[in-house]
Amino acid sequence: MQRVTIKDLESIIKGFNLQLGYNPEPWTADQEGRMRANLGSFYLYQAYNAFYVHQMMTPGGGVRDVGNLYGSTKRELYHKLQAFRSAGKPENWRL
Repeated sequence: MQRVTIKDLESIIKGFNLQLGYNPEPWTADQEGRMRANLGSFYLYQAYNAFYVHQMMTPGGGVRDVGNLYGSTKRELYHKLQAFRSAGKPENWRL
């Protein structure tokens, strides 16, 4: 089996963002240099040796866990993301 890397996961999530019309970066700097959350943007989050997909929900950076994708290994998360991708059109993903 080929190793699943963080880069692999981020690439899939970036594709979701682009297909759904969201900024692929969760944060951007405004003209004054303050960081602002890009609402709707999905991103990879890692804590305690587990991987999650979060979605930006508030201008201040409030997030939600997406689906049942919490606390997965890289390989588990990769297979779950591939299942979403194989569902076809973005409106069928139920993220």
